[in-house]
Amino acid sequence: MANLLIQTQYCENYAAHDEDYVHGVSAPHWKYKGGSSYVIAVESFDVDGLQDLIEETSFLHTFRNEAAEEYVLGWEVVSDSELASKIEPWESPYILAKNEAGLWTSKKVTENGDYGYLRSEIVSRVQVWTYEAGKTVDQYHVEYVMQDGTTIVGDESLSNYLKAVA
Repeated sequence: MANLLIQTQYCENYAAHDEDYVHGVSAPHWKYKGGSSYVIAVESFDVDGLQDLIEETSFLHTFRNEAAEEYVLGWEVVSDSELASKIEPWESPYILAKNEAGLWTSKKVTENGDYGYLRSEIVSRVQVWTYEAGKTVDQYHVEYVMQDGTTIVGDESLSNYLKAVA
């Protein structure tokens, strides 16, 4: 299987936080803050088709407003075996796919290992966003796998679990 790997740059306009900043008039002060990787499983290597796929999913990986922006730095097709070497070890890529209803989903699996920032009781977090045809989030689902093997669904349930084991 092949994967379309889209890599982005995220920037923040630090000047937008100034009281006297007027968008389009005041000088912006963009600071580069990293980016994200987006992966889509593909069967075809048609460059035009891949470019169309990037455009179709742009609402997931591209935005711009006066305070921040994210844009595509580049993309490439990589095999399953190459994919891990193309993503930084601390990064959790977004896996994009269409569900059975034809709606786009974005899945992010965060392992709480060497680069983890979640509480030590948490082994991993799986987040899934489902988007309506209007390209807004329709559903959000999150699961946590805990050190004791328990799987917890939802942030409220996680909070209750952590209070109970404290």
